[in-house]
Amino acid sequence: MTELDSIDQKSKSMILSSVERKAKKIFSKMPLLPVHDIGHVERVVGLAESICIGEGIDPFLSQVAAWLHDIGRLQEIQAKEKGKKVFHAEESAKQVPALLEEFELDLGEENIKLIQDAVGRHSLLNKEDDSFLAMILRDADRLDCLGAIS
Repeated sequence: MTELDSIDQKSKSMILSSVERKAKKIFSKMPLLPVHDIGHVERVVGLAESICIGEGIDPFLSQVAAWLHDIGRLQEIQAKEKGKKVFHAEESAKQVPALLEEFELDLGEENIKLIQDAVGRHSLLNKEDDSFLAMILRDADRLDCLGAIS
């Protein structure tokens, strides 16, 4: 993943809090989803963090991506009601730049594009050109879909 040394911990916490609030606001407007609700998103955030810690890398970008990975579900639901099909991951990815615009100076354009790409790919099959961030997000999402393992 890209270098994050230029972002201090206080800024990372502020960005994560803001992205979390934005994601929760988006999900509050969605019909109740049996599996892909805000609880799912919260678990994916935690799983992404755990994967990063296990890999010895900063979990910050994976947490940002995890908060945003399913925000396009509303567009998917609305399209389905009209007999159309849209892919929620693509719809989520389209929203990423606007939601992170206020943090562009801290995050940098490269990191925003990396997050956007990971969000757009999180539901796809593995590809050779996947970023490490895309793989982490995909794994975290799939782990949550498997359910608790005891």
